[in-house]
Amino acid sequence: LAWAYGESGPEPRATTRLLSKLGRARRTDLAAAVLQSLSRDGAEVNVVHYNVLLDSFAKASLWPKATHILEEMKAEHVERDVVSLNAAVSACERAGEWQRALGLLEQLRG
Repeated sequence: LAWAYGESGPEPRATTRLLSKLGRARRTDLAAAVLQSLSRDGAEVNVVHYNVLLDSFAKASLWPKATHILEEMKAEHVERDVVSLNAAVSACERAGEWQRALGLLEQLRG
């Protein structure tokens, strides 16, 4: 996908817009694949990109994917913020996974 943005690579704001549009279209798997592809190709992937993906998972109640993304952020040394954890909590809450949501809220406090 990096080739689609020109020789200098993807522009972070364009990537954010693409991920957001895919999320609104309920194409969460494609959005995750885009993010993974960009990361694999060495493009800049930051907390905003991950948060857009987490938000789309939250809206679709995809708590396993949201919690996986939090772990991926940690592994990739992308600092999770309040927005990241809040989106994951929301995904758990919407799916009725209250214990998982409470566990994530504990991370917010710590």
